[in-house]
Formats: sequence, structure tokens, C-alpha cells
Amino acid sequence: MYKINLYLLRRYKDDLIKEFNIDIPEGVLEDPWFKLLEKTFNQKVDFENETLILSLISNRIKDKMKEEMPEPWYCYGFGG
Repeated sequence: MYKINLYLLRRYKDDLIKEFNIDIPEGVLEDPWFKLLEKTFNQKVDFENETLILSLISNRIKDKMKEEMPEPWYCYGFGG
């Protein structure tokens, strides 16, 4: 399923960016985590890259689908 989802996200990425108004949040470039990635991999991290965009799209789709189809009862765990 993962590879199928990834294929579909890549295939329809441009349409999904328009539909969900995907934008890179302000301040992302200054995030210490991304600075660490740059140092670790010795390269400039490109925040327009596919990973970030696909992650944002996935989160928007998940939120939209939760509105249409709430999680089953067993996904919420048990409290005490």
C-alpha cells in the first residue's frame, strides 16, 4: 500500500498542492532540526523537496478523510 500511495501522491502532486493550498510554513528554514540535517548529511536541505511537500499533502488528506470517515473505536485506545 505504501508504494501505491507514494505513486499516487507523486502522480497527482501538482493537483493536490493546488487543491489543498500547500505552502511551506514560515520559519521552517530556521528550524534547528533542519540545520542538524544539513550538518549531518553535509548538504543544503532543499525545503521545496518532494518529501516535505508529500508529507504536507498526506496530512491534509488524512484530516479531510477523518471528517468523512472518523477513526474506528479501537484506534482511540483505552483510558482509565
